[in-house]
Amino acid sequence: IKVIEGRLWEEEPHKIPACVDCHQPHEIRRTPLNPQRVANKECLNCHGDPELAVERDGEMVSLFLDEEKFNLAMHAQVACAQCHIEVDSSHERPCSTISKPVDCAICHAEVVDVYKQSIHGKLDMQGDKDAPDCLGCHGGHDVLKKDNPESRTHVRNIPELCGACHDKGGIADKRYEGSDHSMVANYKKSVHGQALDKSGLVVTATCVDCHSTHAILPSKDAASTVGRANVTDTCGKCHEGIDRTFRESIHFTGESKDGNPLPMCDDCHSSHEIARIDAEGFKLQIA
Repeated sequence: IKVIEGRLWEEEPHKIPACVDCHQPHEIRRTPLNPQRVANKECLNCHGDPELAVERDGEMVSLFLDEEKFNLAMHAQVACAQCHIEVDSSHERPCSTISKPVDCAICHAEVVDVYKQSIHGKLDMQGDKDAPDCLGCHGGHDVLKKDNPESRTHVRNIPELCGACHDKGGIADKRYEGSDHSMVANYKKSVHGQALDKSGLVVTATCVDCHSTHAILPSKDAASTVGRANVTDTCGKCHEGIDRTFRESIHFTGESKDGNPLPMCDDCHSSHEIARIDAEGFKLQIA
């Protein structure tokens, strides 16, 4: 976790927890957190109750925090007040002063800046309720490192994570106006998907390897990693040898004719249904 930038104390002091929210005032040690974690225990007096819930927009929302899961998560050593910065210890119920969601940018500023430039971030900033945010992909109190097989963002779990919105019937799939529906289902049948599912090959390409993790943009965007101008760079990250050969071919070095662009990787191999080149019928399909 990065050290909080000093400028925030002056520019946005309301976003910064007070020193004593994490450090015991009279027993300060060379440790980033209160070793007694008193603040967390006070929160769990209420939030440790599995039945604790609140009604929002006509639905009951659980406010229960599973301490056992939290202690195994990435933020286990982070005090509640470091994320829920609006808590006020002068109140009988300190969390009653919270009015806004947790701002992950307090610690993860660079990543959040990238996210804000993506299609997901832009939709979120416009107030689109369907837009995925940090919690939607990484989870809340149970967020795990991406190399943990149980993590939502572990390579083996990426197709299911993205498929929740982008596969057939998902929110993004319903809003999609193109012809490439059932993207994740098609990916699972592809050479990449089969390598991941059948062979457990975690170095194969998944959604984030092609579309990026936080900088996801539509293919029509000039900055998109899957845009026509950038797709060879994206594929070349893994297929370096064939990428070198392709860059010397007439398809890459020639000029478009009669307004027709030269073929790129995804024109011949498709986007999500990529098959092995030695598969039966592959050459006929390309032709």
